[in-house]
Amino acid sequence: MCKIKRFLIYLILISLFVSFNISNCYHGDISSFPKSIRFEDQFRELKEELQDLLRELKEMEQKMDKKMRDEVIPWLKKEIERLKRELKRFNREEDKDLKET
Repeated sequence: MCKIKRFLIYLILISLFVSFNISNCYHGDISSFPKSIRFEDQFRELKEELQDLLRELKEMEQKMDKKMRDEVIPWLKKEIERLKRELKRFNREEDKDLKET
């Protein structure tokens, strides 16, 4: 989650920087920007961050899939079986009560 927050903050800061500097302060050709204001480095960093996030999301998906298969699904099956037994027991008790009346 920390990387996502960092990415979003970074994205907001870049968009603020870009909108402020380009629209309010400069009205010429972008190729004449000083090297320090060009955005190739920021773009490359942003692209790398996005790739890292994508990689992290894929890892999380794999971990979740494994956890679902190994833990959640077996637990759900056990719970379903337990509930079936409870329902059968309840039905037997109900039948018994009906026969007694």
